[in-house]
Amino acid sequence: MDTAILSASAGLIGSLIGGVSTFAASWLTQRRMLRTQTIMQHAMQRQALYSDFIVEASKRLTEAWNHQAEGPEVIAGLYSAVARMRLISSSEIIKRAEQVIHLNYCSLCRSQQNIR
Repeated sequence: MDTAILSASAGLIGSLIGGVSTFAASWLTQRRMLRTQTIMQHAMQRQALYSDFIVEASKRLTEAWNHQAEGPEVIAGLYSAVARMRLISSSEIIKRAEQVIHLNYCSLCRSQQNIR
């Protein structure tokens, strides 16, 4: 075989391998960055949703302590927060959020009714 053809073939194959490896490395890097950004975005959404729930639960608990809670419509905000949480949260978190509503708010309202 001619040495010129062998040298040219080796050069072409080497540059092809180098180009493919560079493409693969950049593709994997971009994929990992996109995945990290997606995970961070979902975490920020959950954080905002959970903080909304905490704020709403705190307001309703304060109303119950101050005897301002007159009907079930006052906890509608809590149930709407739980409904939004159902879209992105696990069933364990939903279960705990519902326990917060029932254990804290409903039991407090029942105990106040017994006092009256």
